[in-house]
Amino acid sequence: MISLLIALRRLVTSLWHVVKQPISKALILTLAFILLGSTIYLTNVNHLSLFDAFYTSIVILIPSSLSVDYHPETVMDKVFMMIYLLTGSGTMLTTLVVIAQAMFTKKQRNSGVYNRREK
Repeated sequence: MISLLIALRRLVTSLWHVVKQPISKALILTLAFILLGSTIYLTNVNHLSLFDAFYTSIVILIPSSLSVDYHPETVMDKVFMMIYLLTGSGTMLTTLVVIAQAMFTKKQRNSGVYNRREK
C-alpha cells in the first residue's frame, strides 16, 4: 500500500511539472478536443450514452488490452474512425511520452545524475 502511495505521489508530481510546460498544455488541450469530438460523435450518431461514448473514446486511444464492442458500420463511421485514430493515437502517444519523460527526468534529478555529469 505504501508503494502505491509513493507511486501516486510521483505521478501527481510529474503531472504537475508536465502541465507547466507550454507544449504539454497544447497536447492536453488537443487531446481533450479530440476526445470531446469523438464523444459527441458517438453519442449523436451511434446513440451511445454519454459515459459509454467517453469510455469508448478513451479505450480506443490508450494502448491497452481492453476491448470495446464498437465496430463502425457505415462509410461515414469508418471515415470518422480512421481520422480519429490517426490524429488521436499520435496525440495520445506523444502525451504519454511527455509524461513518462517528465517522470524519468525527475527521477534522474533526484538521484543526482545531473550533478555527476556537470563535474
